[in-house]
Amino acid sequence: MIPSVFPSNATSFDSLGYGALTQVTSCNVYEELNGAYELNLTLLVTDPHFEFVQIGNIITAKPNMTDPLQAFVIESISKVINGEVTVYATHVSQYRTKLIPVKAFATPTLASVINSLNTSTTYAESCPFTFSTDKTSSVGLSMVFPRSLRDLMGGVEGSLLDIYGGEYKYDNFSISLLQHRGRETNTKVMYGRNMTDFRQDEGFSWDGSATGVLPYWCSDKGIANVTGDVQYSQYADLYPYKKTVTVDFTEKFEEMPTKAELEAYALNWINTKGLPSVTLECSFDQFDLENAQVNTIQLGDTVQVINTMYNVNYSSRIVATDYNVLSEVYNVLTVGDLKETLSQTISSMSSSSVSLPNNWYATCTTAAATAQKDITLDGYGTPQVGDQIAIRFTYANGKANPTLSINGGTAIAIKRYGTTAPSTSAASSWNAGSVVILIYDGTYWVINGWLNTTYSAISQANIEALAGTSAGLITGQRLTQGFTHRVKETLGITYVNTIVRTFASGQVTIPLADLGLTEKPPVILLTPQYRTDVNMKYNYDQSGSSGVLIECWKEGVAYDGDMRFGIVVFKNSWS
Repeated sequence: MIPSVFPSNATSFDSLGYGALTQVTSCNVYEELNGAYELNLTLLVTDPHFEFVQIGNIITAKPNMTDPLQAFVIESISKVINGEVTVYATHVSQYRTKLIPVKAFATPTLASVINSLNTSTTYAESCPFTFSTDKTSSVGLSMVFPRSLRDLMGGVEGSLLDIYGGEYKYDNFSISLLQHRGRETNTKVMYGRNMTDFRQDEGFSWDGSATGVLPYWCSDKGIANVTGDVQYSQYADLYPYKKTVTVDFTEKFEEMPTKAELEAYALNWINTKGLPSVTLECSFDQFDLENAQVNTIQLGDTVQVINTMYNVNYSSRIVATDYNVLSEVYNVLTVGDLKETLSQTISSMSSSSVSLPNNWYATCTTAAATAQKDITLDGYGTPQVGDQIAIRFTYANGKANPTLSINGGTAIAIKRYGTTAPSTSAASSWNAGSVVILIYDGTYWVINGWLNTTYSAISQANIEALAGTSAGLITGQRLTQGFTHRVKETLGITYVNTIVRTFASGQVTIPLADLGLTEKPPVILLTPQYRTDVNMKYNYDQSGSSGVLIECWKEGVAYDGDMRFGIVVFKNSWS
């Protein structure tokens, strides 16, 4: 495929533009998932259209086996060496989006975000791009300050990728945020058969990893009182030879452990250190891929990489492609282990999954006779299910069907319970100076623990059984007991609390008794408190009679130190 050159303002590429670059000596397009998308080209200065190869102009080229011609904006041109120049260009979507300013805006769902990006008034200047997505999310976006379209798309906190996750697909001026690029395929790339070169990522080196550990515990006198046997990582067989390290676990025990306890701790520790990086670069014969239709292979596809020399047999995604435009073949495919991207998947899911409530406090000075109650909360975005706001109302409510607006956003109805709204009386609303806790249920702001003293008390039995049809009084203690009982029964919750634990090598074991359990539960929900830069998970497989194993990591590295987190234990499991 011969590249062509176009003027900088071109938006349609059905023609040859200024003309085809017939004296190109090499041309390659590199693309990685949610990363670089660039073209590198060498061109003889004798090319008939060399005069049009200028910074800012556009070169079109086929980027891979399946996509149509794509536009790349020229960013740099080297000096002439031996009668030719090297041209570097980036995809039009990456180059131009850096230059388009987006006004501050807020919107409640991903669908409305996409609609806003397709609306001209969202931008301070004209925007030639259109957006689409196959993802759905009720999480909103609140952009307090203007920023470039590129920053809004990803790479910074509060961007689309940060909030919703996903993977971008670019087609010139069309940008799609997809749940997942590529497909599951039966393609096998085997070294010695159709793989012509195989290079391991630096992460496959010994740095930060080991195959085994010899653990020991020392007394205050520095004598190794307990020494365990070597504990081997479950990933030890992935390495060509053993690397066993000695580790002092004295600080991990309050008193001298038994040999079995020391070995158990060491085994959990080594299993977090022994997983190698399996990002590989494979060069291969395009026309000898087993079970592959080479003309359809693309970025994001899952393939099987087999190399018996290194004992490698992984189902891995193609995370980057390097395509030879002139020969119309791939130079290199970079594939990465699916396990290495699991944390990214969890991160993208967390924005729309259930979390423990976020607590806020504000003062409302809206007049009693005004239905829309306005408050300001620095840093608050779109309401999420479970959010709790304690509001001190300077004035009583004098308006039926009041609403709450936060930071000038959408006014959402306030309810006493269900769909019943507060009235203008203090008995069914609030007095001046009252602090009212509102909980967002996904539709309304509901007053927490509504209390009407004009009624007699409802029995505890009726509360827990949801029986009785007459309105009545619920005391604070009885309300708490009844609410807790129904929530636990409905959701299968056996324990809920916010706790602080000290993680060592990214792990901590919580005794079953501390959670009121006699056996490990099927599901535990974990939410770090006041931290957005860490991930946590419950390791069901390695939990047992000694307790439940909780793992924590930051940017792929095991976390050490104290961590405050919410924990909810469920007795039920869901598929």
